[in-house]
Amino acid sequence: MSGDQNDWNVWSRHVLAELKRLNENYESLKLMNEDIKKDIAKFSGMEESISELRDWRSRIDEIASPAQLQSLVDKVGELEKFKIKAITVWVVIQTITTIAIGFAKNIF
Repeated sequence: MSGDQNDWNVWSRHVLAELKRLNENYESLKLMNEDIKKDIAKFSGMEESISELRDWRSRIDEIASPAQLQSLVDKVGELEKFKIKAITVWVVIQTITTIAIGFAKNIF
């Protein structure tokens, strides 16, 4: 009888150790599953952003192609340079006119 009791004690310790190991595995799998769910949620958010960007790009492409947009940027740059030159010429002419009027008043 004591042999059976000893065998049962050994077996019960073995079963408890296995249950503990399985519980630890379950907990680690549970944590892994939560991490995977978080990653999936991130990817879903990225997928929505990508979809929005695709829609935006298709709307922009309907208006102008990338080459047309680049041409527009170049033309705006040229106009900015022209504006600077025009303002500079206007300031110089105004300065010369003011100096000329000042000399004309002093001479006459």
